Amino acid sequence: MPIKEITNEFKLDDEIDVNDDDHKYKAKLTYSDGKMTLCLRAVDGKSKDNTIVREIEGDNLVQTATCNGVTAKTTFKKC
Repeated sequence: MPIKEITNEFKLDDEIDVNDDDHKYKAKLTYSDGKMTLCLRAVDGKSKDNTIVREIEGDNLVQTATCNGVTAKTTFKKC
């Protein structure tokens, strides 16, 4: 898998088009109750919808990603 940089700019509550290699999504970023939520809705017929939620818990940033009924949680600790 090649390493590359992808940049997308969001305004809260606005839907934008996102292209990542050969995957296409409609993306919407929201903020509520201390959680930033990115909803990605697949529009290319081959990708899956997914949701990424980021929140601060104590000194940690917790990211929870859900796709197709599978959830992964990553905790980033403040150094």
